[in-house]
Amino acid sequence: TRLEKQFQEELAVKDAKIKYLKGYVMQLQSQMILQQVYCARVRRQLRAKENKLARNGKRGGKVMGDGEGRLLTGSVVFDLVDKHEAARDAEAAERESRKQRKLDYTAEMAEWTRKEEKRLKRNEGGLVRWKAA
Repeated sequence: TRLEKQFQEELAVKDAKIKYLKGYVMQLQSQMILQQVYCARVRRQLRAKENKLARNGKRGGKVMGDGEGRLLTGSVVFDLVDKHEAARDAEAAERESRKQRKLDYTAEMAEWTRKEEKRLKRNEGGLVRWKAA
């Protein structure tokens, strides 16, 4: 009938619209995935560059790395050298402190693990006695 034909046409239009929207959603999802991959790559590159700059800045052996000539007997130069040596010594002390903290943590974790195993065994024994009673 005429009404059924009209409904069929409207159904076909709606179906085509749904297919179009599904394709559009898939396109947006694909675009989002590509953007995430790109952003992850850029973040990784930026992190590597920052790490390299930080590594070179901290461990660099240059007191005055600006390329300018200096009179090496001036008090400014001695102050810069003192600051540089103090920073280097502080960094070494921090490394040693970090190493000691790691050793302390490992020892504390071993102690805690031992006590935890003892507690679990004690609880298992109590559970067995409780079930037997």
